[in-house]
Amino acid sequence: ALPRQQTLRAMMDWSYDLLEENQKKLLARLSVFAGGWSLEAAEAVCCGEGLEEWEVLDLLTALADKSLVVAEEQEGTTRYRLLETVRQYAREKLASEPGGEQYRRQHLVYFMALAEEAEPLLIGPQQRIWFEKLETEHDNLRAALLWCREAEGHSRTGLQFAGALWRFWQTHGHFAEGFEWLKTAIKKA
Repeated sequence: ALPRQQTLRAMMDWSYDLLEENQKKLLARLSVFAGGWSLEAAEAVCCGEGLEEWEVLDLLTALADKSLVVAEEQEGTTRYRLLETVRQYAREKLASEPGGEQYRRQHLVYFMALAEEAEPLLIGPQQRIWFEKLETEHDNLRAALLWCREAEGHSRTGLQFAGALWRFWQTHGHFAEGFEWLKTAIKKA
């Protein structure tokens, strides 16, 4: 690696070593998110194996205080995200953790449930709310679909997931992207 990358890596290692054990676990698990997440999503996706749901808010706050997680207010709610450098570092830590793939599966389950909940509500009086919610989570939806495409045994899940999002893609101007996801899911199924 280039000297500046070695310095950045050393700084990340130093920051990571200062974390408590549960903070390290949560940081690694948060790397499954793309583009940001809500507290509810973090609680659903990152818990298990020694990390309880009630701990997540305090741990997120601690990670934000250490500038490893960015907390942003958006329309009265807090959304969290990782800077891409931190995300890549945390993804490496997750890959080295036994059972790390479990959190990608939990991410998939959470966002597939969101898509399936939204599908019938994309017509009717609540459609604007649900279109906005799906647009906010679009990067996470893509990440979950990508995992369906890459992981063994998830081709039917990917097809079901893509099918639940067709109206969102069509209505929100993501028609070509949606078509590609559906086409790929059909080929794999």
